[in-house]
Amino acid sequence: MIIVRGEAKDGKRDALVMFGLSHENIARMLKGEPVHVTRHSHGDGVPEGYEFVIFTGPTEEAMAEEIRRLQPNAPEYTMPRGVKDHRGK
Repeated sequence: MIIVRGEAKDGKRDALVMFGLSHENIARMLKGEPVHVTRHSHGDGVPEGYEFVIFTGPTEEAMAEEIRRLQPNAPEYTMPRGVKDHRGK
């Protein structure tokens, strides 16, 4: 994995975080192993005080199920129009 921080389109410095995933990362995610990224695990490319979990699934519904598994009390998140989230909304 490679992590890059940069300037967002609106000009905000360090407001853009880019993740480059290796084929190994993708293979692990396809086996159901999410990639957990923290400043401690991946260094200064990760903004202080943030954690990222990167995962994949065959559909948005499957990913909503994965969110339920990883974080049963997950706060609100966005879904494409017409796809129900983990709360059925």
